[in-house]
Amino acid sequence: LTVYGLSGAHSSVEQEFIHADVDQYSDAIPKDYVLHQNYPNPFNPTTTIRYGVPRLSLVEIDIVDMNGRCIETLFKGEQTAGYHSITWNAEAKPSNIYFIRMKTGEDVKTVKCVLLK
Repeated sequence: LTVYGLSGAHSSVEQEFIHADVDQYSDAIPKDYVLHQNYPNPFNPTTTIRYGVPRLSLVEIDIVDMNGRCIETLFKGEQTAGYHSITWNAEAKPSNIYFIRMKTGEDVKTVKCVLLK
């Protein structure tokens, strides 16, 4: 980018951009259990939840309401090591604050999400 002033003086700036896809690291294996913030957030009516497990594990991904009740289980089963994603379609749910909970035999992680219709 070159910018010219009224007097004819100019200044240049160069910037290199690197393109990286979100799935670029799909073959990577996390060191610990990780639950990323859902995207988009707030959302209507679908959102993507990305999480990672460091080794073959039993994993449960639940949606929990403000009262701590599990209102939907998105996944429950054995999950291979690596990063995974799941989509929640909340079309039948009312606007509200919800929590995404990831339970494993070793850990529980939670993130807050907002359904805004």
